[in-house]
Formats: sequence, structure tokens, C-alpha cells
Amino acid sequence: MDDFQIWIKTTYDYLIHTEKQTLHPGDVSIVLIDPEAITTLNHSCRGKKQTTDVLSFPDPGHPGETNPPLGEIVFCPDIIEQYA
Repeated sequence: MDDFQIWIKTTYDYLIHTEKQTLHPGDVSIVLIDPEAITTLNHSCRGKKQTTDVLSFPDPGHPGETNPPLGEIVFCPDIIEQYA
């Protein structure tokens, strides 16, 4: 298992064991992109002309869905590695 897989498993385990009262069934999309792409996304979505390590976007869902998607998390592994 590489470091990213360990991080995902650790985060999942933490949420399952400590946040049960607030978690709802649903999907989360995880996207890995390069620094140029996350900088563009950060600028277009948040108005910040700088790079970042992670962005998150909630999914509003649709009326009548029983398990709507929770949203999307966008990671930039190159920037995460710089911060580590």
C-alpha cells in the first residue's frame, strides 16, 4: 500500500469510528490533478490565483435521492508532498 492509500484508509477509519452520528451513505469522488490544474480550479471556483493542496465541492443532490453523492475532493499530490 502506498502512502496515499494509507492516508485514505486512515481517514476513512477515523470518520467511521468518530463521526457516525453525522455520516450519511453516499459517494465521494476523489480526483488527483497536477499543480497547474488545481491552480486554475482554485482561481475559477474561489477567485484565488494560487495553488493549493486540496479543494472540496459538496454535491447538492437531487430531490428524492435516498443516497445522494456527497461531493468531490480534489487533491494535488505534488503540493501535498511539498507540505509533508
